[in-house]
Amino acid sequence: QMCIRDRVSTQSTGYLCLKPLSSYFLDLIARINFINGWCVNGAPGSFWLSGLFFPQGFVTGVFQTHSRKHGIPIDCIKFRFHAQPHTDDPSSIGEKISSGVCCHGFFLEGAAWKEGQLRESSPGTLHVPLPPLHFEPALVTEPEAPGMYECPLYKTSTRAGILSTTGLSTNFVINLQLPTPQSVPASHWVDRGVAALCMLDH
Repeated sequence: QMCIRDRVSTQSTGYLCLKPLSSYFLDLIARINFINGWCVNGAPGSFWLSGLFFPQGFVTGVFQTHSRKHGIPIDCIKFRFHAQPHTDDPSSIGEKISSGVCCHGFFLEGAAWKEGQLRESSPGTLHVPLPPLHFEPALVTEPEAPGMYECPLYKTSTRAGILSTTGLSTNFVINLQLPTPQSVPASHWVDRGVAALCMLDH
């Protein structure tokens, strides 16, 4: 019946996905290829965070690695996010990063991305790709950069999940700090319902 409806049920055993069956299959193959390349060739320069079964665990692992390397309690660390140039080969970006990781594969819903900032969406355009982001660990005591919007990152467009046994949501991943024009307050994007997604529904 799921094949006839071009749908796949992932509620009990698979990763969260709202794609039709045909797109889900291609996405699954891409995930397998990404993990296989990681195992064979070593850690990539940029990680396809959206291609991981449990991206929240990867984010926690980055915190733990930085914590152990510098002897800092993990609850004293946060991320700063730096947008990198759009590129067809995100793996080349990581070669320039000395702290943290570079991640790619995100989409912005409800806003556009122009000149390294959030902008109003173009008519008829709901989603745009986000550039690769540098997840840079920093101390929580460091002041926040001005003109930033705390953009929630979700696995799917439902923007809803349940708490797992780890205490983390099954859908929410992390808040991304994205720059907004000086004349536009962060509350504007809250009213717009702007969020980032790990995958689209098609």
